Amino acid sequence: MDTVAAQSNYSLADTQFLVLLITILGTALVATLSAFLTYYFTRRTRLDAEWRIDKLGQYNKLLESLTDLMSCPADTECAYKHFQRVANAVALVAPQEIVNIMTEYQEELENLHQVENQEEERKMTRARQLLRDLVLAIRKDLRIRPKDEPENFRFYLRSPMTFED
Repeated sequence: MDTVAAQSNYSLADTQFLVLLITILGTALVATLSAFLTYYFTRRTRLDAEWRIDKLGQYNKLLESLTDLMSCPADTECAYKHFQRVANAVALVAPQEIVNIMTEYQEELENLHQVENQEEERKMTRARQLLRDLVLAIRKDLRIRPKDEPENFRFYLRSPMTFED
C-alpha cells in the first residue's frame, strides 16, 4: 500500500513539473512571437513610409516638369523632353490609375498643338479635367487625410508665365 501512495505522489510531482514546463515554454513562445510581430509590423510601416516619401518626390518632379512646360519656356522641346523623362520615372512607382491618367494627359498636351482655335477651348477643358483627375489620383495614392471629395476638388496648374517679346 505504501508503494501505491508513493506512486501517486510521484505522479502528482510529474504533473506539476509538466505544467511548469508548459508554462515556461508557452511564455517563451508568446514573448518570441510578440517580438517578431512587433518587428515585422514596425518594419513594414517604416518601409511603407519610405516608399511614400520616394513616390512623393517623383510626383513633385512630375508637377515641377508640368509647371515648366506650361510656363511657355523658350526651349519648349527641352521642357517637353524633361517632362517625358519624369513621366517615365513616375510610371515605375505609380499605380495603374495614375499612369493611365498621366498618359491620357500627355496625349491631350500633344493634341493641343494640333488643334484650331475653335477646338482649343474644348481641348483645354479636357486637359484641365485630366490634370485635376491626375492630382486627385496622386493624393489618393499618397493617402492624404482627410479623403478628398472629387466633386468639390478644384485644381489649376499655377505656373509663372514667361513670354518673350
